[in-house]
Amino acid sequence: MINMPRYGAKIISIAAVIVVMSVLMVNFNSIFTDLNCNALEISDNTNADLTHIPSKINFLDDDKKSFIEYCKNIYGSDLPLKIDDSVYMYFGTVNGYRFYRLQPSYITYDNINQQEVIGGYTFESSSRYRPERTGLYIIGDSNVYTLSDAYEKGLVDISKVYALYIAKIDQ
Repeated sequence: MINMPRYGAKIISIAAVIVVMSVLMVNFNSIFTDLNCNALEISDNTNADLTHIPSKINFLDDDKKSFIEYCKNIYGSDLPLKIDDSVYMYFGTVNGYRFYRLQPSYITYDNINQQEVIGGYTFESSSRYRPERTGLYIIGDSNVYTLSDAYEKGLVDISKVYALYIAKIDQ
């Protein structure tokens, strides 16, 4: 009929796995002290800036459209403007605004090094872009600002912007 020793070994194995898993689950935080796996918590850091979380999932496309509209206001709508993908760079988000290097297509740029000092920080570019010479922009709420305009209006913390800039440039 039924071979008891074979089923007995399976039952003991399953019981041992259940015991080990139960011990791990109950003592997870004390065993794995370096892991912070509380999915409902945004951060243990009390200085967490929730504006770093984009409000829209398609914010990159929306920002590109905003930039094209910004350029059309400068150059007119006769050119079929779009984002030049060879220049496009997303640096990150500061104070709810996104930081980019952008250049519209069909608008020439020159291979001349450019520098701009903003708030004591030097931002460089290997080309002179248009309409802003370093090609650095801050975009948020469908508004486009040059980096210097955003700093002068107090929209962004320039030290955080510079940290994003250096982190991306050094890659």
